Amino acid sequence: MNQRLVFEGLKRFIAILIASLILFSPGTVYAGEEMDTRMIADVNKPGVVMLQTIYSGTVVIPEFTVTEMTMNHIYDKVLDRVLSGEVAYDERAIYSEILMMLFEKPVEYFTPTGTSLTVDAQVGAMGTGFVVTPDGYIVTNAHVVATPEEDLKNTFLQFGLSEMLNQSVHDLLALNESGYITVTEEMLMNIQYSIAQFYLNHMKIENLQTSVYAALGVNIPGLQNIQKSYTCDIKKVGEPAPGKDVAVLKIEGNDNLMTVSLGDDTDIQTGDTVFV
Repeated sequence: MNQRLVFEGLKRFIAILIASLILFSPGTVYAGEEMDTRMIADVNKPGVVMLQTIYSGTVVIPEFTVTEMTMNHIYDKVLDRVLSGEVAYDERAIYSEILMMLFEKPVEYFTPTGTSLTVDAQVGAMGTGFVVTPDGYIVTNAHVVATPEEDLKNTFLQFGLSEMLNQSVHDLLALNESGYITVTEEMLMNIQYSIAQFYLNHMKIENLQTSVYAALGVNIPGLQNIQKSYTCDIKKVGEPAPGKDVAVLKIEGNDNLMTVSLGDDTDIQTGDTVFV
């Protein structure tokens, strides 16, 4: 047998052996020592898990247009500026002024049409959880598993709808394909922001599904990262800050998970140092 394969196999075996010892042995005991934050973290490390929340849904956004009434309003404004001598009386100058008005404050002139765009999108969030019972109960923050609606819309827009947003910006800029005006960086950012605001104001998320996964494992430097992902049931969710930002999850089918050490509030006296 190839010598390299032998050593690779031995290396994997040692990694699994060490992981087993760490996962299923009691936490380190610091007898006779006053616990500090480093010791507390070391003792509780096996009970700390990484959580991933996946949101899947159909995002519905109406297409936008600039109505004839709105264009007439813009035209009247431009005409006033032409008559006052602020804008030259020629086609290029007038068209340029119309584009400037559209590009500087586009959100003021957008109107939803009767047609909607739909995109099936998926986004995720990550956070930390703490295993508090051997049978799989986990405590985490509510915002880790229940992102507020407005924040979720922003996340879908940023990571799930970026292509649609860029296309809308491109379509609007196409009005200036003849190069009547110079589109500045500030103007471009304003257009992007305005279209994004239009999307956020009119966005609907349908068929929203939430899935939460907990990654349990041990990272062994120089060897390998041994991890396993578990599906979590959401048992109870509070309100993100400033509410009670706490959620309780459950990994089913386990009864020997490592846990964090919980304190007893009856042992606390006024003036005691508390690590949270």
